[in-house]
Amino acid sequence: MPSPLVPGEEGFLRRWKIWTPLLAVVATAALACGDGDGPSDPETPANALKFTALSAGYFHTCGLTTAGAAYCWGGNTSGLLGDGTQTTRNRPAAVVGGLSFTAIDAGAAHTCALTAGGQAFCWGWNDEGQLGDGTFQARPEPVTVSGNRTFVAVSAGHAHSCALASGGAAYCWGDDSSGQLGDGGPGPQSRSAVPVAVSGGLRFAVVQAGYYQTCGLTIGGGAYCWGQNDSGQNGDGTTVTRHVPVRVAVGNNMSVIGAGDRFVCGVSGGVTFCWGANRHGELGAGAPSGSAVPIPLAGAPAFISVATSIGASTVPTAEAYGCGLESGGAAACWGGAIRGMRAGAADGFAPLGPGIRFQLLAAGSQHVCGLRRDGYAFCAGGNYSGQLGDGTFEDRSSAVPVEGPSD
Repeated sequence: MPSPLVPGEEGFLRRWKIWTPLLAVVATAALACGDGDGPSDPETPANALKFTALSAGYFHTCGLTTAGAAYCWGGNTSGLLGDGTQTTRNRPAAVVGGLSFTAIDAGAAHTCALTAGGQAFCWGWNDEGQLGDGTFQARPEPVTVSGNRTFVAVSAGHAHSCALASGGAAYCWGDDSSGQLGDGGPGPQSRSAVPVAVSGGLRFAVVQAGYYQTCGLTIGGGAYCWGQNDSGQNGDGTTVTRHVPVRVAVGNNMSVIGAGDRFVCGVSGGVTFCWGANRHGELGAGAPSGSAVPIPLAGAPAFISVATSIGASTVPTAEAYGCGLESGGAAACWGGAIRGMRAGAADGFAPLGPGIRFQLLAAGSQHVCGLRRDGYAFCAGGNYSGQLGDGTFEDRSSAVPVEGPSD
């Protein structure tokens, strides 16, 4: 039976279409190598799962085990955990169907994943066709994305999704009210329940579906964005909404990119740049109220990857923030408050952990998770939907280990 709505979820669903269309993403940043724990790392539960991938949505988190099994936990309205129910889970629950995946990405209220053969599956909320199965019907378990295409990467955003073919061509589906599908302009209904090709003939190595915006990195490292641009989050020096990809105005090629809620950050030449809105310090200390071109993130450590938050324009109590990962595995967050974890911009670059060496970070609307270098998952922040996966509904000020499944 359906679970009751937890604090935050009901407001999110009411505001799904009526809040101002602004950028957000389920941003997941990955990199770094390593094996083993630091000397002061916290212990993990005996039955905890080891993951190879991790992604955070508005109220939920998902990961892939070393065997490719998908597990999700947190809020489960419209079946976004993929376990065939609408029951909230505060510990990992197996995605049904017995599929083995190589990639997974959690969006606002839906999730997408890829098999080893490149077949895309999605599940959860589907009011704008973001599952790509040709319908607008919510699905509590994985359904195949239409089109018989194979992909090498997939990204789930607020109400749209995108994926990359092996040659670098990008395809998107779902909401297109702000041009976030990148196909040259919104269609008659401003949405598509099946994948459409992104215009421009660019070959991408990375694509990220955001809130009402999408960003990507070409194979040569060029950064492009398209869709909503009211705060300059496309980074092209304007605030003009774009229905096709436009080049981000940065001199050097970018190695990573993280599209957040009305702001974007990327790393170029070892320097972290951010652009767009600056409502909660997400562009850094001393930055202007917004910037339509990339500016250096003042005082930032030498990050090798970034994860930028989602949901600040939809979840009433959420604030935009970012987190970065250093080559040694240390992680720190900046910008807005993270429920139960950091007070806000006055904290500067607050460590996540601390003392844990991470290989990957994932930022949700009010929680942040990371994979320790040995593959165990840790989460911190808001936990009202069980999105930290520690078996409780208590907010956490520092990262706690994700428990093993209850079954």
